Amino acid sequence: MQLTAFISYATADKHIAGQVKAVLNDHGIAAFLAHDDIHVSQEWKDRLIQELNETIIFVPLLSVSFKESDWAPQEIGMALTRKDMLFIPLSVDGTVPFGFISNIQGKRIPANGMYRDLLLEPIMTHFTHEILPTLIERLAGASSFLNAEALMLPLVRHFDKFNDEEIDRFATASIENNQIWDEHQCRQQHLPAFLKLHRSRMDPEKLKALEYQVKHRQWYHSRMDI
Repeated sequence: MQLTAFISYATADKHIAGQVKAVLNDHGIAAFLAHDDIHVSQEWKDRLIQELNETIIFVPLLSVSFKESDWAPQEIGMALTRKDMLFIPLSVDGTVPFGFISNIQGKRIPANGMYRDLLLEPIMTHFTHEILPTLIERLAGASSFLNAEALMLPLVRHFDKFNDEEIDRFATASIENNQIWDEHQCRQQHLPAFLKLHRSRMDPEKLKALEYQVKHRQWYHSRMDI
């Protein structure tokens, strides 16, 4: 299933909306942003309603400007008609969820603009197997120790939810990329935790290769094809 998101925002916050869209798109989630995705010639109200009827993740960027907007609060009302919608309220300036979403916990966007964890954690919880393959593929392409550790962290909290296909792909990615298996935290904590959970469900040869590389900090045999 293709994950889709609708970003609701005031015009004054469109630069933040663009950054949120970039994070979602980067993780395989098709995010709709009105000022990017609606052309002047389109009937924009109809398009907004269509997107709200079809999306499954709703991200309102709450702010004073949002509350004062003629249209943005109405988007919340329309989104609430969807029983299967995941709401992720993010606060730009400390504005808390209000009205019909006042019972939903919002998150303040930090000054450093680190949106990834605010967005990914609720999405991972609700749509685990729709997003895990994308996150594993991103990890497989880690280009440095620092990159590997950052890409590993969203996965660690969900190791216990991995299905057999995800276990196999994660193991292969970890074996084939020394930026993963030789990174300090991955080698000392994350990969041992993964192995402890899933040893009995892993391909025996991949289990042997990963355990060897983690323990000895060198390629298993001659970087065997697995």
